[in-house]
Order: sequence, then C-alpha cells, then structure tokens
Amino acid sequence: LGSLLSALGWFAVGSLGAALPAIANGASIDAWDLRLVAAPIVLGWAAQAIVGSAAHLLPAIGPGGPAAHRALRGALGRWWPARLAALNGGTALLGVGMVADGAVAAASGLLLAAGAIVATALLALASIVASREGRQANV
Repeated sequence: LGSLLSALGWFAVGSLGAALPAIANGASIDAWDLRLVAAPIVLGWAAQAIVGSAAHLLPAIGPGGPAAHRALRGALGRWWPARLAALNGGTALLGVGMVADGAVAAASGLLLAAGAIVATALLALASIVASREGRQANV
C-alpha cells in the first residue's frame, strides 16, 4: 500500500515538473525539461506502481493454493519499510542529481532504487520457487 500511495505522490511531482515550466514559459519546446519528469515518472510512479501492485496481485493470482499465497504474501512483506524507503529515497536522489547535474547523487539514487526493485523481485521469485517445491522460502 505504501508503494501505491507513493506512486500517486510521484505522479503529482512529475506532473508538476512538466506543468510548471510550461505555465511559466508558455507551451514551447524550451519549456520542456526531461530532467524534471524522468525520475518521478519512471521510477517514482511507474516502477513503484508495479512493485506495489505485485505485492497484492502475485499472492492473489500466483501459482499454488492458499498456503503458497500466504507464503508469498509473507515474503513480499519482508523488509518492506527498508525497500519502500530505498525506492523513494533513490527516486528523490536521482531526481535531484539530474536537476542539479550531480552525477554522484544521480548514480547513488539509481543504485538505491534499483536495489529496492531487485530485492522485491528476488523475494517474489524465491517465494514462488519455494511454493512450487512445497516449502517455505528462507529469504
């Protein structure tokens, strides 16, 4: 739920990043700056919506019965505060780094956000594999 709510917030940030320069400078190509919208829309909105949706959809429609779905929900709930903070913090760092031309901040943010996404994917994969083998995932 935290990822889905954060996705809405990042969509608003990205929309403002697109709208405010156009309002200030008129609807011209000079008013458009990809650096203001790329991180909030791609990582903050789209990636976070996928991560948040997966945590709800995979246990509902994934392989196996109720026990496998319970295990998958448990696996996707592991370390959720750290993964949510890493994805949001990484998105913010990437956005600030892109706007301020800070390569270190942008790279750090990208690594942090990617780590959160990969961790979520690995937790889901480990739980699916474990449920197919009839055991609990130890991740």
